[in-house]
Amino acid sequence: MSYDNQALYQNQARVLPRHVWFEGSTALYMGQGLCYNRDYGTATDADGRRDKFVELPSGVTNANAQWFAGVSSRAYPAVTGGQWIDIYEPGSVCQVAVGYEDAVIGAKVTCCASAQDPGRFVKAGFNGKGTARLLETDSASTIGSSLDGSATLSGTTGKTVTKTAAFASAAVGDKVVLFSIEDDGTNSGTEGIYEIATVTDDD
Repeated sequence: MSYDNQALYQNQARVLPRHVWFEGSTALYMGQGLCYNRDYGTATDADGRRDKFVELPSGVTNANAQWFAGVSSRAYPAVTGGQWIDIYEPGSVCQVAVGYEDAVIGAKVTCCASAQDPGRFVKAGFNGKGTARLLETDSASTIGSSLDGSATLSGTTGKTVTKTAAFASAAVGDKVVLFSIEDDGTNSGTEGIYEIATVTDDD
């Protein structure tokens, strides 16, 4: 690029792009962390696709968390059977998808390999390729959080989440992440990421 336009040059973040195949069928957030599938194919064969195939992080089922590849360059819709995507490799200055907590400039966040929210960056702060240093301060998700356990879950087929003022800025299609659920004998649920179907009020 031309350096004559200094404003454009200064605002251009430095990224290390790479074109890879995402094996999953789920949608991806911008900045969601991904790992290489280093055990792709036959173990006794040399296979260059192990350096091109990526999947969501997991420290349990396929133990790929040690092979961090980078983050999704943008949001991608769900595609059955996988799709080609662009990622930004470690060393890039780019957006990362942080977890549902406040982000503070200068803090270290690490790519999460949990089954509930794989690929988001949380305040673990470990060292290594899967860790980023935040260059922006931002508040937690607009749908709030209830790590204090004050939210309630009710219903059978369609669950209702209730938390005072937590949904003031929420809209249909936004996501709710359930990290831990206490079964009171009447109401129960499964940990995971859910899409909001209706918003009745701020609570």
